[in-house]
Amino acid sequence: MNQVVFRQIAEYLTETENHKTQASWDHSLIVKRFMFEAIDAYACPAYLGFILVDWAALRSMLVTTFATDSVRRLVAECLVPWISFRFRSYKDIKVAARRKKSEVEKMADAGDQEAVSASPLSPALHAAQFGVSYEPFDDYLEMVLEHGYLVLFAVAVPPYLATMACLCAWVEAYFDSFKLLQIFRRPLPELLQRGQDIWLLLLSIQAWLGLFANVALLACGTDWSLSNLVSLEHALIGIGLFIELFFSNIPKKAKESYQARAYHEFRRVTASLRLSSPPTDGSLSNSAS
Repeated sequence: MNQVVFRQIAEYLTETENHKTQASWDHSLIVKRFMFEAIDAYACPAYLGFILVDWAALRSMLVTTFATDSVRRLVAECLVPWISFRFRSYKDIKVAARRKKSEVEKMADAGDQEAVSASPLSPALHAAQFGVSYEPFDDYLEMVLEHGYLVLFAVAVPPYLATMACLCAWVEAYFDSFKLLQIFRRPLPELLQRGQDIWLLLLSIQAWLGLFANVALLACGTDWSLSNLVSLEHALIGIGLFIELFFSNIPKKAKESYQARAYHEFRRVTASLRLSSPPTDGSLSNSAS
C-alpha cells in the first residue's frame, strides 16, 4: 500500500517540475521514489540502532525483514512467472493441436491428404504473450534497498545475510533472464556508465553513507574512545578514496578494446576526409612542375 502511495506522490511531484527531457524526468522520479522508500525502510532500523541502541532487536529485525522479503521476491518474481509461463505454454500447445486437427479433418473431407503443419503459437497469442514490456524499476529499487540494509547497518548484520543476498541475487538474475526471453518484451539497451546512471550514483552515495553510519553505530553501542573512532573513520575514508581513484570499474581488456576501436574509427574518418578534400595550390604547383 505504501509503495502505491509513494509512486503516485512521486509521479505527481515530478510532473509539476516540467523537465526538458525524458531522462531528466526519469532521474527525478527515481530519486523521489528512492527517498520515500528509503525513509520507510531504514527508519525503524535507525531508531533501534541509534536511539534505543538495542543491537539484539536491530539484528533480529534485519534477519526477519531480509528473510521475509527474500522469500516474497523469490515467490512473486520467480516462482509465479515460471508457473504462469508453463501453464500458458500448455494451453498454447493444446490450442495448436486442436487447430491442426481441425485443419487436417477439413483437408481430408476435401480429398487432400497432405498434412498441414500448424504453428505452435499463433500470432495473436504470441503478441499477447510478449506484448507486455519489462519494467526494471521495481527490481532496481529492491536491489538498492537490499544493498542499504547490508551496508548502512553492517556492524549489526549477521555474516550469513550477505551470503543469502548473493544467492537470492543469482537466482533472481536467472529468472529475470528467463522472463526477458520467454514472457516480457525486451527493453531497449542502455549504456550503464558510472556517473551517468542514477542507480549507480545512489549505490555509491549509500556506500559512503554506510561508512559514517557504521562508525556512529559503534559510537552508540560500544565503549570505544573518540580517538579510536576518528582514526577508524579516517582509515576507512582513505581506503575508500584509494579504491575509488586507483581501481577502475572497467576491465583492462574492455578499455583497450574500446581505445583500439576508437583509434581505428579516427583513422578511417581522417582517411576519408583526406580523400574527399580538394587539392591545395601547393600540391597543384608541385604536380605541374
